[in-house]
Parts: sequence; structure tokens; C-alpha cells
Amino acid sequence: MKRRIMNLYGQSMLVVALLMGGVACGQERVEYRIPLHDPVKPDAPAIPFKVELILDAHGFPFEYRMPLTTGVCLDGTCKPLQATLFWDAFGNYSRLDYNEGAPLTKGDHKPFTESDYDRLDQILKDKRSILGTYPLDYFLIKPDDRYLMDVDGITSATPPSVKDAVVDKAAYTSWALWHWVNGSIVDRLHAKTVARVDDDYLLHGLTSDEASLVTFSLEQLEENGLQDPRHHEACFHVLENSGRSNCESALKLLTQSAGDTSAIFGRLVGLIGQNGGSSDLILSYFEKLPNPAPVVWIELAKQLEVIPGYGDLDAAFALLQKHAGGVPEVCDMVSKLADSEDRFIARRAQEFIDAHRVQGPNGRKEPRHGEGAAEGTLHLHDATGPYQIPYGTLVPEQHNGILFPVGISSTHAAMCSVRMEPVWPSLGQAAGAAAALAIDNQQELRDVSVKHIQDELLKQKCVLFFYTDLPSNAPSLTAAQKLSLLGAVSGPDRVDYRTTGIFLFGQASKAGSHWPPL
Repeated sequence: MKRRIMNLYGQSMLVVALLMGGVACGQERVEYRIPLHDPVKPDAPAIPFKVELILDAHGFPFEYRMPLTTGVCLDGTCKPLQATLFWDAFGNYSRLDYNEGAPLTKGDHKPFTESDYDRLDQILKDKRSILGTYPLDYFLIKPDDRYLMDVDGITSATPPSVKDAVVDKAAYTSWALWHWVNGSIVDRLHAKTVARVDDDYLLHGLTSDEASLVTFSLEQLEENGLQDPRHHEACFHVLENSGRSNCESALKLLTQSAGDTSAIFGRLVGLIGQNGGSSDLILSYFEKLPNPAPVVWIELAKQLEVIPGYGDLDAAFALLQKHAGGVPEVCDMVSKLADSEDRFIARRAQEFIDAHRVQGPNGRKEPRHGEGAAEGTLHLHDATGPYQIPYGTLVPEQHNGILFPVGISSTHAAMCSVRMEPVWPSLGQAAGAAAALAIDNQQELRDVSVKHIQDELLKQKCVLFFYTDLPSNAPSLTAAQKLSLLGAVSGPDRVDYRTTGIFLFGQASKAGSHWPPL
């Protein structure tokens, strides 16, 4: 009867393997003879140990196992340890088996308890344990020194300062077993698996749900190159399903391969938002990509309505706003999203529009989300409807450290009003506030927060939203402006909205609503 030591993860992986036929009875085994040195006696000649490789139902390496009999105390009075050690296919220790009639014992000759076995399992799986740093003598106290310290046994006594690194009253066993399972045998086993690698095994690994197998396969491809078309496709599977580290390797392999770049970029764009482990990596890759073809941004714009997470969606909009303002197809697609029922998409789409061009008076009559830096008026009572001039139109796309409050970016439809004398002072004041904030916060002008500019302009009694019954010296001007920026105003035409009227509950609710975080 054998007892097996493993944590819950190891148990679950074994159950999965059993269900899949991975370690069925009669499974093929490969036997090796591997010479190893006893870690307690490193100068003694190496002894050849029998090591078995267990193959899974597909004939791929599944795990290694090695029977071990060794001493576990200094004076030879302890019962020898008899156990079978197990490693996964890559040389990582996984568990230990022992016979029920021959349990592991401590320095006081008492058998291990359940908690001792659990603690030993944790110790052996810790590759960075202090046990690998210091020699065995560091963890033991000679019998003559027992009376000097708070020791825990007759042989293999342990200094109090390192007790947390070993099983209580079993420092010798802990140290020796740690070196057996984490010593030179690890590289030997890993090399045995590498020698059996073929294209089918790598494909199996890339599509596996086991992270360590995916990692191993990616490492082999990084060394030998991505050549098999099946591996190329499987790397996309990794990006769709794996964690960040493996996704990073898969992305590197794909983008450095000799495949069709346009097709690869199109597939990558389609994965944005599908997996938290890869989305930001893909977005970051495109951000750093020098002079990508416009098709990249066109494909990204097509994805905006289906990217599920607000974080990824915001990053995608930011990329387009920074790099795709000159791509007509992108501008057309993003412009249509300004009327989206998703308020976050509508807001970010409008920010893109505002950053690259101005809609004329015949466009929508009021801004959807209060992002303007100025609003011009004429002495022609209600002859035309007001519209806002976004801050982004003052900022040149390719130059730093300069604003254009007069020659703003606009369409011909807006020229008749944005270049009128009453408008220029407002734009100039907004530009001055932005410049001061940029200097104070050590920012580029394009990076200054529109909200901060608006706050500064409101302190200076500037008008950001126009009302027919609200003079510039009204005590409620600032409050009305702030509520308007929050979208509190309802009605068919903001210019005719009476600020002295009843403030409806629906308007208050609208003002207090929260946009998804940017």
C-alpha cells in the first residue's frame, strides 16, 4: 500500500490525466539509468539510478519517477528513507510516494504526521528555498551543542533561526530530499524530454490547458523558429486562452515570423478584448509599431463596437486618436459611433472627432458630453444655435509646444463662425489656461486634461455653455456651467432652455450619473 504526497493542484491534474487516459494501466514506459551524486556525500562516486519516463495516451512525455533509498540522519540510527520521487515532463518535482509500512520518520524516530507530509510537499516544491543556498551543516546542531540552544531532537537537531525552512525535527530529511528533487536531475530530465520533441508534441503543448506544457512548447519554438503552419495557428490559440507570460512569447513568435504581416495584424486586432492576458500586449505592440499600414487602424476601428472591456476599448480609441486621424476610413467609422447607445463609446468617439475636426452649426446642436474649451456668441439673438469648439482643434497633430487659437482645425462649414472676432478672445483665453496648466504640470499641451482647463476657465468666469437668460455676472453662472458639463440640461435646444425654470428630477439624475472610467 502506498501513500502519495501532493497538493490539491497535483491531485486535480492527476484526475484530469486519468480521465483523459494519460496514465492508464499498461501505459508505455521508457527506462533510463541516470548517474547521480548523493547530495550529502557529493565527493563520493555517482550512482546510476533507475528513472522511468511515463508516456501519456498520445505517446508524449507525461512524468518521470525514480525509487530512492537513502539515510536521513548523521549517526545512522534512523530508519532509511524509502520512497518514489516524481517529476513532471519538464523536471519539476510533483510528488512523493512511500509505503504505508515504511513511513518517513523524524530525528526522534517518530513517523511523520499528515501535517508533516503537507509541509514537506510545500518545501520540496519551493525552488528558491534557503535549503538550496546553505550546506546541510548550517541546518544541524552537533549533539555536543544541544544544551546551548533550543533544539528539537537528538540527531539532526535544527537551529531555531531556520526552523521555518524545514519539517519540525526533520531538518536532515528536508535538506536531503530537497536536493534530490531539485538538484542536477532536473536538467537531466528536461533534456530527456527535449530529445523526444517533435512537431506533433509541440502542437499538443501549444493547445494544452496546462500552462507549463504551453511554456515548454513556446520555449522550444523560440529556440528553433516558427516553421510549421500548425504551430503558427496554435500561437493564436495561446493568445486567446493563456496567461500573460505565455501570451507574450506567442506574440513575439507571430510578429517575428515570416508569415503574411497583414493577415497576422488582422488576426491580432480581432483578439483585442478577448483575453486579459493578451489584449494589452497586442495594443502595446501596435503602439510601438513604426509606421504601420493604414489597414491596421481600419481593422481596429471595425472592432470598436465588439471589444467587451472598457479598459481595452479606451486603449483602442487612444491608439486611433493618436495614429489614425489621417485615415479617412477610420474617421468615417468612428464618426458613426458618436451616436452609439453605449455612452462610453459615444463619448470616446466624440473625443476622436473633436481632436481632428469641428462639426459646423448644422451638425448636432449641443455637445453630447461637455468636452469643449470655449463657446462663441454673436449679438444676433438666437439667429443661430450655439455649438462648442473642442480643445483638440487648437492642438496640432504633429507638433509640440504650440497652440493655434485662431487657425483651429475645422471644416469649411464652421469657418463662418469660428473665425469671428467674438470667438477669438474665448479661444485665446482657453489656450492661455491650457498653456499655464501644461507648464505647471510639466505636460505636453495635447496631454492637458480638458476638465482641468474647464475648471480654470470657470474660475475666470468664462462661458462654456450659453443660455439666453443667464448673464455672465449671474451668481449661478458657475453652477449652471458645471451642471451643463455633466449633461444636466435636457430639451430640444439648449439655447432656449430656461435656467430659471423648474429643475426636473430626470435632469438631476442625468447630472449625477457616472460615466464608465476612462
